[in-house]
Amino acid sequence: MRKSYILPRLILLAMAWAFFYFAFDPILKWGLIKGIEKGAKAKA
Repeated sequence: MRKSYILPRLILLAMAWAFFYFAFDPILKWGLIKGIEKGAKAKA
């Protein structure tokens, strides 16, 4: 296989892994807190 085929896919895979490893949990936690606050009309 050629590098021009494999390299972009590896980069995309690494970027997706990095997003889920570093950013997904804080974004999910923030979203849950904001949703609870809006639903309960209180500060969580």
